Amino acid sequence: MTTYTVTPSQTQDQTIARFELSPALEIVQASKYNNIDEAKDAPLVQQMFYLPFVKSVVLKKEALEIERFNILEWKDVLEDVSLEIENYLNKGGVVMNETQPLKESTNHYLCRKHSKPWSNEICCKQKTRRANL
Repeated sequence: MTTYTVTPSQTQDQTIARFELSPALEIVQASKYNNIDEAKDAPLVQQMFYLPFVKSVVLKKEALEIERFNILEWKDVLEDVSLEIENYLNKGGVVMNETQPLKESTNHYLCRKHSKPWSNEICCKQKTRRANL
C-alpha cells in the first residue's frame, strides 16, 4: 500500500490553501468542486466538504487546493486539514470512484447541440440516430 505525505502551504490568495501530495494521485484530469453534491464521484473531496469552512476544492494529481469561507484563518487549521487528508489516504480512502461505461444498446444517439453520445435518456429534443458509437 502506498504511503502518502501531505505538505500544506498557503497561496497568494489568502482564502486558498494548497496541500501537496506525494506521491501524486492517479487521476485523469484536474476537477473543481463547489459543493458536496458535485463531488459524488470523489470521496476524498466529499470528506473535505464535511469541514464547515470549505467553500470549494480543486483536485489535481499532485495537490488539493481548498478555498475557505471567511469564518476562520488558514493558520488556525492548516496542519489539521493536512493531517486529515494524509490519514484518509493512508487508511486506503478512495480518491475517485470508478465510472461506469454506457450499457450496450442498439439505439445510440448523438446530440446535435452538445455533441455527446447518449442512450435511453433524453439529452435534448434535437437528436440524430447514429450507429456504432
